[in-house]
Amino acid sequence: MLEPEGKVGIREFVALAVIMTGAKITDDTPVIFITGLDTAAWMSPFFLSLFIGLPTLMMFKVQSKFDTTSFAEYMNQLFGKVLTVIILLFIWVVFSYTIVLDSAKYTDIISTMYFPETAPLWIYVVLMGVCAYVGKKGIENIGSISWVLFPIINAAFLIALVLGIMQGTSEFLFPIFGSGEIEIIKESFLRGSVQFDLLLLFVVIPFVSSLKSFKKGTLIAVSILIVEITFAFIAFIVIFDFETAKLISYPYHELLRFIHFGSLENIETIFFPFWLVVPFIRISVYLFISAYIFGQIFNIKHFEYLIPIFAYIIIFIGLIPDYPTLTLYHIRDKLMIYMTPFVYIFPFLLWTAAKLKEKKNHDIQPKS
Repeated sequence: MLEPEGKVGIREFVALAVIMTGAKITDDTPVIFITGLDTAAWMSPFFLSLFIGLPTLMMFKVQSKFDTTSFAEYMNQLFGKVLTVIILLFIWVVFSYTIVLDSAKYTDIISTMYFPETAPLWIYVVLMGVCAYVGKKGIENIGSISWVLFPIINAAFLIALVLGIMQGTSEFLFPIFGSGEIEIIKESFLRGSVQFDLLLLFVVIPFVSSLKSFKKGTLIAVSILIVEITFAFIAFIVIFDFETAKLISYPYHELLRFIHFGSLENIETIFFPFWLVVPFIRISVYLFISAYIFGQIFNIKHFEYLIPIFAYIIIFIGLIPDYPTLTLYHIRDKLMIYMTPFVYIFPFLLWTAAKLKEKKNHDIQPKS
């Protein structure tokens, strides 16, 4: 098994985790939750963290038995080679499809919100070209870039949200429980796969300096994400009201057009460059992880050379959907629901297999 040459520390890992998962705040994901929860959408991050908490804890327990051993390697020990290949292939297919959806979505955001006169094809080519180049440089370089830009990106993001909340209408948050307490729990539970990125981070453990750094970094990242997502949902609701927010494709970018600061006009042009870094980092990490999983399945040592090929295929597939704004929204919503059982069940199966193997090893030890 290839030993990773470059590894990231806790700071770089936190930056990567927050940017990867937090990027969803700036696309159409908030609309999915506001549609189902009305004014109570801002409560969903707390329930999501509770629901995903147990699966994540189980993954921590399993990983603790193997330290920084790769995901594929210890799965092979627990499930056997054939079943491991099947599971990894399933994860890779779903994950690659997610990259197609996300890259097409970011192309649509840039095209419709900022450069409507530019052909989406050229935007897509530039996006994937840069991401393929950065992704091929490895996780260490992506982590370093993420950590350097992390404070600036988050500062710009939080400033936009604070301005939105200050200029919004707090009465739009009522009724506080939206469509009801039961609905909050149900909708949060059904869309638990929105936190799939957090479980996906277990794949890159070999590229993290230590298991302790991984665990601590994950907890820090989750804490930051809960606060950021909660503030974002509050800002979208108080600015637009939940009924209007349901009809907006990309609330964060509409918020940038809505807010004002003194006599400054077109304030979205100030925040756009800071946001643009986010999809580049996210897709770069995604391409790297996709190539790494593929390399683990087929035992490809230099998997990074696959990244440009994957980027080309993604562009070809991503340009297929007509009316991408609406089409991608419905596909992502369905995929989120369909993938949720896997996110909840797979860690339990992994933990159970580890327990059974541990018991078996204990039983066959010779008695003194």
